[in-house]
Formats: sequence, C-alpha cells, structure tokens
Amino acid sequence: MIADPGQKQDVAENHPGVTQELTAARVSYEEMVLTEYEKQDPRFLVGHPSGASTQLPARDATSKGHIRRSSRHPNSSYFLNWTSMDDRISWAVDVVVPGTYTAKIWYTCQKENAGTAIRLESIKRSRTTHTEAKAAAHESGHLGLAEDRTPRGEGYEQDWGTMQLGQLRLEAGEATLNLRATEIPGKKAIQFRLLVLRRNE
Repeated sequence: MIADPGQKQDVAENHPGVTQELTAARVSYEEMVLTEYEKQDPRFLVGHPSGASTQLPARDATSKGHIRRSSRHPNSSYFLNWTSMDDRISWAVDVVVPGTYTAKIWYTCQKENAGTAIRLESIKRSRTTHTEAKAAAHESGHLGLAEDRTPRGEGYEQDWGTMQLGQLRLEAGEATLNLRATEIPGKKAIQFRLLVLRRNE
C-alpha cells in the first residue's frame, strides 16, 4: 500500500500463497452467496413482530403503465403521472404475521383531481382482498426549489398529506400488494410517496 498506493503493479506472482487463498475465498463467495441471491425473488417483510408498522415507500415499488418516478435517484423519489385506471404501483411482500392491517398513504392531489378513488389490494394466489378510499385535495409545491441556485438531479420533497385507506386482511406468506385507481375524475390521480401498514392488535 505504501510502495504502490494506486495498486497499478500486479504482484500476484510474487505472493502465490496469498493469491491462491484470496482466489479461493472469492470463488467460495460466488458459489455460496451470489448464486443463491440470483435465485431469490426479493420480497419486503410485512408485519415483523419487532415493529407495529411496516413502511413501503415508492423507492422500493415497481410501477406499470404511465406512472413514472420523480427522479432516477431512489431516496425521496415519488410516483407521478398517474393517468389511467390500468396503472399500478406494486410491492412483492412476505407477510410475517397475518391479521388485519390499517393502511395509510402519503400523497398529494391537485384540486381538480380530488375524489380519485385509490384501492389497495393484496393478491395471494387467486385470492384478492382490498380496501379503498377517495383522495381529498392536498396540493404542494417542491420544497426547497426557491432556495436552489442550480437545478437538482435528485427529487424534491413535498408537503405530503396522509389518507387512510381502511382495513386490509393479510394472510401469512408471499403476496403482491397493488395500489391502483378505480376512479379518476380529473386528468390525473395522485402523486404517491409512501404506504404504511399498521398491524391491529
């Protein structure tokens, strides 16, 4: 490290024992860890016993249809351009503790789009349960925009409102959670930031 801090000189031939040991460790890691990781379908745990609530942000969701992210940077990103009842926001989850959960979302909604009906549904095999509510108007501009001297690449935060979607029964095991609009009275639905599921005692 002192003689060649940029590590531009290959010294593997000078230290065959160390080279063999490090190569074996890399191969073992690839065989034991990476192959299993590639097989896995990453799912988010819902209802872990150590916490009363589970947060599912836009950052960790996938979307279908016209919906797009506010920024390519995941932190503080949110979904916008929700224009169709065919659009979806989804999470692959694994419900650790079954039961009834209270669902709440963080959102903004322009006045002309108030009354948009948002449905949260859980799909487990061929069974679907859902809860639904209508969004009230909650408008917000980008926080911090006026103070920036140059345009941001990252997403801006907003003054998010909260909306109770109601109670949702979740069975144990793997499922898909979808947010979709069942009624869009204006041109767009809502801008979505976060879903929180709180397990009822």
